[in-house]
Amino acid sequence: MSVYKLDYHPEAEQDLINIYNFIEAYAGRITAQRKLAEIETVTYRL
Repeated sequence: MSVYKLDYHPEAEQDLINIYNFIEAYAGRITAQRKLAEIETVTYRL
């Protein structure tokens, strides 16, 4: 059961874009997509 409710927040969206771009530059697009999916999965479970 979730204790927290996350709302859409533009700064959080930009943070995810920045994280994706950083990982993509370092490890490639596939890795960045996988890591972003992991972050989103954890976030949705909160």
